Amino acid sequence: MTSNRAFALVALLLAIGAFIVRSPERNASADPSLLAALIDSEMDHIEPGELARSIRDSTIRIQLIDLRDSTAFARYHIPGARLMTLAQLVNDGVHRNENIVIYSQGGTHASQAWVLLKAKSYPNVRTLLGGLNAWNEEILFPKLPSDPDEPGMKNFEEKKALSLFFGGQPQFDTARSGKPRPQKPVPGGKKQVPKVEKERDRLRETC
Repeated sequence: MTSNRAFALVALLLAIGAFIVRSPERNASADPSLLAALIDSEMDHIEPGELARSIRDSTIRIQLIDLRDSTAFARYHIPGARLMTLAQLVNDGVHRNENIVIYSQGGTHASQAWVLLKAKSYPNVRTLLGGLNAWNEEILFPKLPSDPDEPGMKNFEEKKALSLFFGGQPQFDTARSGKPRPQKPVPGGKKQVPKVEKERDRLRETC
């Protein structure tokens, strides 16, 4: 189990406990065994690459919810996301039958929100696996392996296309060439570049 999944499980147990304590009648949707089964089957989350492709290709209409604070949201957010507090979200802030994807910085807060919405019988709700941290690493700033094989190179090319679409900056191994290869942003991400660069620098400072 990865650290992200471990944190999600801890968040799940805490949220279930809080919900049961506050509810005089136990909701079947909050049954720990049912929620655990959803997590085990990986139906509780969407991976960054899948979300990025869905947004880029408009394959699925998604209600994307950002649970961070307004300062973090203003600095950078995934295109199309709505800023909401947890209280707003669980008090019917989104339509019940929409495809809902929730994210926070790392994922724990979003996992708690997922439990609360499932407890209210929202059918189509998922979290962004790894939160915005994973989005930054996998979509905005993907790294080319130092010695990639053919599948690794193909995977990186796919990530590079997504990165440029969202205004990111693919990271290349500079040891071989002495300098990174220049990249031209594609339409759709150009306005995001200044905010993305600031977010990247902030994340590096906190590492």
